Amino acid sequence: MMDDKEYAKSSVQRIKSLMKEEILIGDKLIVSEETSANPLGTDEIEAIIKHFFL
Repeated sequence: MMDDKEYAKSSVQRIKSLMKEEILIGDKLIVSEETSANPLGTDEIEAIIKHFFL
């Protein structure tokens, strides 16, 4: 979805808003990105879950 300019702009604004609340990427926030040409697959999602939760 990051190749959609409005979605990307909104995502950046959400991240900035969360950072003001001390919710930081890699600490209390996990962020993933994908584009229509490079979608996030189940293998990548599984790797993220294993890294942070298992």
